Amino acid sequence: MGNYPEINWWLGNLYPYESVLSFAARFCTLNSINIRQLNEYFKIHSHCELSLSEDQIVRIAKKLGDDTDIARTVFSTIDDRLYHLRYRPSSSKRRREIRYCEDCIRNGYHSCLHEVGWIYKCPLHQCELKTATIDAAGVIFELKFNVLTNLMRQHCNAWPFGSENLFFLREMEKIYSIENWIVEANNSISQDAHNEVWVSRLSGNSLPPLSQVFGQIISLKAPPKSIAPIFSDFSQGWSIKKNYFNNEIKDELHRVTSLLCIDDVFRLYKYVKAFSEIKSPFSSKLKSAQEIIKSKHSKCECNWILMREGWGFHWVKMNPEYRPYSGIRCPYEEAINELELGWGRHDIALSRRLAMNSMNYYFTLITMIKELGLFKLVNSIDGIGAEWNEDSPLSELFNTMAECEIKVQLRNMVNWLDFIEDGGHPSLKSFNSRCVRLCETDEGLTLIRWIPPYQIIH
Repeated sequence: MGNYPEINWWLGNLYPYESVLSFAARFCTLNSINIRQLNEYFKIHSHCELSLSEDQIVRIAKKLGDDTDIARTVFSTIDDRLYHLRYRPSSSKRRREIRYCEDCIRNGYHSCLHEVGWIYKCPLHQCELKTATIDAAGVIFELKFNVLTNLMRQHCNAWPFGSENLFFLREMEKIYSIENWIVEANNSISQDAHNEVWVSRLSGNSLPPLSQVFGQIISLKAPPKSIAPIFSDFSQGWSIKKNYFNNEIKDELHRVTSLLCIDDVFRLYKYVKAFSEIKSPFSSKLKSAQEIIKSKHSKCECNWILMREGWGFHWVKMNPEYRPYSGIRCPYEEAINELELGWGRHDIALSRRLAMNSMNYYFTLITMIKELGLFKLVNSIDGIGAEWNEDSPLSELFNTMAECEIKVQLRNMVNWLDFIEDGGHPSLKSFNSRCVRLCETDEGLTLIRWIPPYQIIH
């Protein structure tokens, strides 16, 4: 088709926020071609359903003779357009499903937002989305292409030429307001939250659950009434608590992080203080958190135990009367151990071999940065052989960061244990994460802690 002098398309035929799948189905049907020929003509790979580059979008719009701004809403995903924002939802597409709105299909329209995991109703009609499951074997995009084409032919007489009632063009403000709301919510957070230098990652690099993200976004700025019904009932009542630190502490942090990243320095602080005779206040927070969990577990009647199988550990359901031996952990014991591993003594939380490896790693880091003056080497029988310099300006900052993390993780653990008590599988964890953030300001540093509804400890 690349040698064709003309194509069947016209200005205005590309619909705002139309799905790539819908565009491909209409274009191929109008020009009597298949998906492979479409890809060759536009020099793209539509099978991937990923965002195209700006150059590719401009080239496609030029070939179509259509509006470039509208093409951007079709050929770039909303996840990518919101990627630069700190508080943003992220969704994974259902590979073998198509979600659609019956009213939109009757008008020959299928939106990319119908496929977004965090939107539960049609933005235009605010009705429940339907799901078509793909059961056949083959290339997923082509199978979806066939299913959507059949839906359009069955329910829209004017398709692929367009509907006589292009209602969605009049209602497009509802779709535009979704992105605008999330952007404005991020912009509404005060200036002292913009220059972020550290974020707590209690769940590794995994993204926060949608309930947390939307709870935070809604607390920053309520969604317009026109789009509020399309989202699920996410947790309401998130709030922010801030701690402020002066420029002396900020300057010291800059000096230290010139040799080692803040994550490593903070981990060193927590590790050394766990063995120190001079306890930091966060150590008492740790003990209090562990006592809260112990109080919920005076007698173990858990049906789940964590057992080693092969190279890893797995949760196994078992009658509590037949626990085979000591050394294995129930969910409550695992929660207490995870708190110990994060903010307590590794020689208690880990096996002897892993604890020794951990000690050697941290001692090596300490000797590498000894000229910074953060640690003093000492003789120790059961410790790491180092003490934190209590005169360091970073002491108050790091202690507060640790206390905030413990509060967040305690809430996570209690929710997880309640989930298991209600019949959930222990491996299905959905932890709030990235709730503690450190930002630079002209006056110094601001430590932000997001507090979920019904916070347990303060």
